[in-house]
Amino acid sequence: MAALVRRTPGRHCQPPRPPAPPDSPSPSPTTAAARRLRLPGRTPVVGTVTSSGYTGSATGTLTIAKAIPVITWVTPAAISAGTALSATQLNATATVAGTFVYSPVAGTIPATGTDTLSVTFTPTDTTDYTTSTQTVSLAVGQTTPVITWVAPSAISYGTALSATQLNATASVAGTFVYTPAAGTTPTAGTDTLSVTFTPADTTDYTTATKTVSLVVNQATPTISWTTPTAITYGTTLGATQLNATAPVGGTFVYTPVAGTTPATGTDTLSVTFTPTDTTDYTTATKTVSLVVGQATPVITWTAPASITYGTSLSTTQLNATSSVPGTFSYNPAAGATPTTGTDSLSVTFTPTDATDYTSTTKTVSLVVSQATPAITWATPAAISAGTALSTTQLNATASVPGTFVYNPAAARFRLLEPIR
Repeated sequence: MAALVRRTPGRHCQPPRPPAPPDSPSPSPTTAAARRLRLPGRTPVVGTVTSSGYTGSATGTLTIAKAIPVITWVTPAAISAGTALSATQLNATATVAGTFVYSPVAGTIPATGTDTLSVTFTPTDTTDYTTSTQTVSLAVGQTTPVITWVAPSAISYGTALSATQLNATASVAGTFVYTPAAGTTPTAGTDTLSVTFTPADTTDYTTATKTVSLVVNQATPTISWTTPTAITYGTTLGATQLNATAPVGGTFVYTPVAGTTPATGTDTLSVTFTPTDTTDYTTATKTVSLVVGQATPVITWTAPASITYGTSLSTTQLNATSSVPGTFSYNPAAGATPTTGTDSLSVTFTPTDATDYTSTTKTVSLVVSQATPAITWATPAAISAGTALSTTQLNATASVPGTFVYNPAAARFRLLEPIR
């Protein structure tokens, strides 16, 4: 029986030639052509030798089987769970034209682990070639879930972590564990937040972690400082006005400082607070307004000693003084003669510094006693007996208008001798 040979497309296969003995003649072209094989199947063949020193022939049947196409399919690179099969994995080739049918088909998502992929190749030339199959192994590893976590907006120290910062999401269902946890107050500076995600499907997915940076700005302490009650000019600043407080420890520096006498009007008081903890807190400032009203000068004016009617007012009575320079205006004025009784004297004081001081008034009482009129009456000249009294003798005058009552009265005479 002759040996089986594979048919190459477009050519007839020939049986292998036996080794030629030494000096054996080569077959003639006619003889070689006769040896061309037919298509697959059982084919009768005749071998004839015609050469110098050799003669003979032989007959037989040659069976030619269909060729098996060679499939080339490299083991695909490992993929992650959730990756659908595609031409990247289903990429077998064959030595002849034909079609491939894969199992599982393209688009299938293989299970995690080691999966077997198979292909059946059907050649276009089914006369000379048979169908062929091949398998490869595909490693499907667990997929790492994709965590989406945008870096949170900056916060101020003292703000506790919450869902506003701890808001990561994942591509699959599962649970998140944050470090530091919600409710924690991070320190000032740039803090690192981390999350560990554990998927609900631990067969196909691995746990995953992610970190983001959180900027924690220094907090500005809140200064509490109520607007002080208005004061009058001349009042020095003290703890009554400079009484700011803060929620954390630290020191206060006021402008103007304690002991200062602020100007009249609306003054601005300011304070700079420096916290003891300068890592987490910044310095802070605050201002308040302080109304400084004009001061009322103090007038000192002792009630004058009583006078008698007719005494003119002078510096003896009008002698008020003030705590600040200025001018006095009296009523009644100097030179006036107050009436008898209890008179009211008043003064209006106008300060030289009309910015910081107001005008002010004061009154005192002056007792004016009745005056005793001065009577002028020269001793009359002697008269003779029997001369009646008249204005010659009764001629008294007084310092003020009034009436005189003489005793004895006018027209009376002196009795020199008793009547018998």
